[in-house]
Amino acid sequence: MISVALAHLEERREEINDLNVFPVADGDTGDNMALTLRAVLAELDRLEAEAGDRTVDEMAHAWMNVVYLSDDEYTDYVAKQKKQQTQEQQQ
Repeated sequence: MISVALAHLEERREEINDLNVFPVADGDTGDNMALTLRAVLAELDRLEAEAGDRTVDEMAHAWMNVVYLSDDEYTDYVAKQKKQQTQEQQQ
């Protein structure tokens, strides 16, 4: 379900960027939403791989971990996830 939402968001990202919404009208709202949702999906995939089944508590925890990161923490998190995915694809 989340991957479908991400795909739909990606399709309309520029439209959302053009909305220039609060709190800062900087034209990247759609980009930020897509990056956040991608990180949530990656974390849920990691949880699924580790535990098999996702509980509501695990999903909520994954969402909180991603949403409440500083910009630097988020950048580091995304880089770590990409590195991990690359390593998994090479195996």
